[in-house]
Amino acid sequence: MLRKLVLAVVSAVLVLGVLAVPASASPPPGALEINAIPGTRIDICSGGKEVLSNLKYGRASRWDSIEPATQTWSVRKAALGKCKGKRLARFTYTFEWGSTYTIIYWRPKGVVKVKIYKNDDVPKLPGESSLRMHHAAKAGSIDMWAWQKVPAVAAANPGPTIDGLKKGTSSPGFAVPERDSLVIVVPERRTSRWSAASGGKLLNAGIDYQVVFMGSTQKNMRVRIYASFAY
Repeated sequence: MLRKLVLAVVSAVLVLGVLAVPASASPPPGALEINAIPGTRIDICSGGKEVLSNLKYGRASRWDSIEPATQTWSVRKAALGKCKGKRLARFTYTFEWGSTYTIIYWRPKGVVKVKIYKNDDVPKLPGESSLRMHHAAKAGSIDMWAWQKVPAVAAANPGPTIDGLKKGTSSPGFAVPERDSLVIVVPERRTSRWSAASGGKLLNAGIDYQVVFMGSTQKNMRVRIYASFAY
């Protein structure tokens, strides 16, 4: 099984990879996988094969083409050798033709959990993208909101507001207008700003974006944004 790994890492600079729209009316399923387990690198195994290796905390891997079938995957602590690390979790899921997914690996209360979101379950109108927030930081509940950097535009197109997002949980998906620049604010903790590089647009219509809050304390909390798929 061939796999493309695209690491989209954002700290001061945001780098987003965007898939070309497949020509087929029913493309194979795709997934964005996010490691939200602090301090742990992971391997993912399927059918006795290691399909993802050494994924660091806070990093993401995009798998462009998954076999459309019911599959059983295991999450293992990264180790030398294929699928040799300690097994942290195991799950079975049916991947469907024409759908894309976000898979996030958590460790709330010391036990590794897997959450799978079907990106096309977030309704979007033409010209809209979507955002989903994931609290993967070692911090208590957070409040946040998102808006465009230009105040006049922000007033006309307010972004989603999240109150009390708990550690190890995700928000619902929100549809938002296409935006040139996005500001994510965590009050009294950290403000993270991005603006489009080389005049491009940050949030592109039809793309599902995953916003991940990371860090070991509230003071060093940081945010990364990953682009999912546009089928």
